[in-house]
Amino acid sequence: MHSEWMPADENSQRKIYYIAGFLINAVKKNAKRIISSGAIKLFLTGASLERDDAVDAELPIEDVVDREVDQLQFASREFYNVAIKLECVFYHILGEKSIEIFGPQIIADIEACLNRVDIGIASLLTGWEDNDDVNNLKERVIEAFCNMRGKDYVRKRRALAGFNFQETHRSTIGTLSKQAKDKAKKKKAEEENATVVFDNEINVDAMLCAELRAELKKRKLFVTGKKAELKTRLKNDIANRKRAEQEQG
Repeated sequence: MHSEWMPADENSQRKIYYIAGFLINAVKKNAKRIISSGAIKLFLTGASLERDDAVDAELPIEDVVDREVDQLQFASREFYNVAIKLECVFYHILGEKSIEIFGPQIIADIEACLNRVDIGIASLLTGWEDNDDVNNLKERVIEAFCNMRGKDYVRKRRALAGFNFQETHRSTIGTLSKQAKDKAKKKKAEEENATVVFDNEINVDAMLCAELRAELKKRKLFVTGKKAELKTRLKNDIANRKRAEQEQG
């Protein structure tokens, strides 16, 4: 375990904190059948916080706040560090070459190895004497992480190799997809702020409904209504623009 590794930037920190909240929910939903309720309650107490406490602890909660509709948990500092340890392993092991050689099977191998080391779960269950509960909780956390992040990493590496995959919110950490989205967003903003030159000599009466709506949308006018209403709206805008041009001239 590369214990000193930390996410490189604030965006990555927020994403890993988001993952930590996802893991808490996954354990909460899937562990009841095999782990005692007392152990789960103690785990949730140590792994999660109220929103205000997370703010006071200066944890990177922004992505969880933005997606509160998902009902994610606010992770404690201790459990956030668990998520960082797990992410560290994937960050260092799962490269394009390893995915190419071993395929998705490498995720199962990593999961098996992680189950043999201490990732910090026991510290969240201080005083709990049933080691089976502790080990089962650790296994559920690792299983949830590998199922979710493993798929993300395979998808990301294949995307970098030229395959076409739709990336999830989680898998945008450090990927070209994130850069492409930012670039597209910037281009769209530039296009919206650019000066648009309108053709005020078009034959409105000869235009189809789809053409009328496209022209109205370009002029930032309403596009709803019957064809006659669309024509009138466009003709009025053309007349107003011509009048403004004449006044300026």
